[in-house]
Amino acid sequence: MKFQPQKLKVIREQLGITKAEAARRLNMSAMGYGRYESGERAPSFQTVSFIAQQFGTSVEYLYGETEIADPSSVTISAERISDE
Repeated sequence: MKFQPQKLKVIREQLGITKAEAARRLNMSAMGYGRYESGERAPSFQTVSFIAQQFGTSVEYLYGETEIADPSSVTISAERISDE
């Protein structure tokens, strides 16, 4: 499996956000994000999983195993609602 940086760019553009906004959403530096998107560095599997979750796509898409960008699974989290 090899990370496909062009897929990251496609997803970012589909979201209509800049590289700086993408980096902010991922809580990383703009330079670090730019290196992933340009292919200068390959993110770890954990980072790819986080990117996929934050950008609403799948790890398989970002690794080029599928051309379908929709996530293959969805994670739902629940927050406790306080009566205060």
